This record gives sequence, structure tokens and C-alpha cells, in this order.
Amino acid sequence: MKHKHHHRGGHSHVRVVNGRYMFPGGVVRVYKRPKVRRYYDIHVRPTVVVEHYDPVPGYVWVRGNWGWGGSEWVWTPGYWSADVAYVAPAPPPPPTATVQGGVTVSGGISIR
Repeated sequence: MKHKHHHRGGHSHVRVVNGRYMFPGGVVRVYKRPKVRRYYDIHVRPTVVVEHYDPVPGYVWVRGNWGWGGSEWVWTPGYWSADVAYVAPAPPPPPTATVQGGVTVSGGISIR
């Protein structure tokens, strides 16, 4: 099963191949398709299928939903989406060193 999902905000794209969500930094989540039975009654929407996945920093799980397909209810699975409210932790400051004479050097610059 292959999924394609849109990239939003400043987050890196999530690759999805055969049910494996691959996030930046090597985090992987495997999609487990829920067992879904067929529903044909247009007047009764099926109950929501609960899908639960461990959190991934910077992303949210968007739950799946039922939609009427013309002759039966069709389950559209959930997916990971970039969390637009996520603020990534600030990177650590560059290393600093003080050399003789009181000159401070930062960012990896060396004085010889």
C-alpha cells in the first residue's frame, strides 16, 4: 500500500512506502491497516475506526474517516501530517574559546 501526503510548513517531508512512514532523523512508524467491514446503508454512517500511533515530534496523526462511495461506505485511512504549531528545539550554540589576549573565537574559527 502506498500513500502520498502533502508537505506543509518548514518540516521535512515524510516518506511513505508500503505502509512505512519514514520521518527525518530515522524515525519509522509502520501503518497497520485496521480490519474494516463493508457497510451499505446510506442512512447509517459506520462508527469511526480507532487508529493509534506513538507521537513523532513535529507531526500529528490525522485520523481516518468514512465517506460515501456511491454504493457503500469507504474507509479512508489516517496519515501523518506536519504539525504547523510545532517549534523545533533551537540548535546548540557554536563552541567558543578564549585565546591569549582576551580574543573570543566562535563558530570553529582558529587563530594561529
